[in-house]
Amino acid sequence: MDNEYKSKILIAEDSATQALNLQFLLEEAGYRVEVSRNGKDALAAARQRPPDMLITDIVMPEMDGYELCHTLKNTSPLHHIPVILLTTLSDPLNVINGLKCGADSFVIKPYNKDFLLERIRYILTNRVLRHEESNTPGIEVFFAGQKHLFTAQRSQMLDLLLSTFENAIQKNIELTEMNNRLIEAEGRLREQANELRALSLTDPLTTLYNRRGFMTIASQLLRMANREGQYMWLLFLDVDGLKIVNDTLGHPQGDQLITDVSVIIRKIARESDVTARLGGDEFVVLIPNGSADDANRLSERLEKAAAAQNTKQDRPYGIAFSIGISEYNPEAPCTMDELIRRADTEMYKMKASHKARKPAPL
Repeated sequence: MDNEYKSKILIAEDSATQALNLQFLLEEAGYRVEVSRNGKDALAAARQRPPDMLITDIVMPEMDGYELCHTLKNTSPLHHIPVILLTTLSDPLNVINGLKCGADSFVIKPYNKDFLLERIRYILTNRVLRHEESNTPGIEVFFAGQKHLFTAQRSQMLDLLLSTFENAIQKNIELTEMNNRLIEAEGRLREQANELRALSLTDPLTTLYNRRGFMTIASQLLRMANREGQYMWLLFLDVDGLKIVNDTLGHPQGDQLITDVSVIIRKIARESDVTARLGGDEFVVLIPNGSADDANRLSERLEKAAAAQNTKQDRPYGIAFSIGISEYNPEAPCTMDELIRRADTEMYKMKASHKARKPAPL
């Protein structure tokens, strides 16, 4: 095992979860690890048991990572201990603050495990190399598996590193903006998909459920009624005299009549009821977990609401509809189509008595 893998690393991290994950990673790689929960405790631990490296978060209680690094680098004989700062690198000032406090490297959070281990190995190996330096001009470093000798001035290297970092930050900003645009586009696509789905389940004229929407919801309630042993009631409404209105007043007035009926249904039905326009002049109201009294009261209230609307005389036609009622008995189950057919049959019986009061134009 290489010498650097026997090194002791001190972790300063106030997040117990992140500290534990980092400790496990380093110990699995062969390092000896000690953990402190804040900068103040880490400094005390370093004084008592000097580590070979310090890895510290920046934002911590008691003492942050910058202050911890600065104090360590100005404390003899601890100043030689290399320090890695854990940071999001969201601002170029991170580098300036890191240089001011004497940090040796940054690791971006969330970090890549392999990159972090390579960074640790790089720093520990270079520490040994530089300790062995004599009068060799420039700086010798170990990078990418090879030794490199740099003879440029420190200011030149610093400018190069800062410009490289600034470019990296800019690229990160651009990638973040692009990601945000992708998220926004995904959100718009999701909204459009929901709108299309809603359009496929609702009637465009009345905004009630259409046949497809009704059958989708009703099928779920049917399964629930079977499972819970609940009764349901279905009201089937057919608008009286729609053809007369269309033929004499025109289809726009016929559409208005349909809309008026839908408004009455929406107003009178309970929130738990399922209302729909099946097509043409046919409407349904499904009463889940209801009783015969609930169905009869709803039918009476619908007819009273239509009569009240007719007294306003703000339409060139009267509103009337025929209603059929059918019962769903969980002890003798049937399909929703059958339940609709039974209510439709009852509706035609009522319609026969309405022949004399079809809503002809007023």
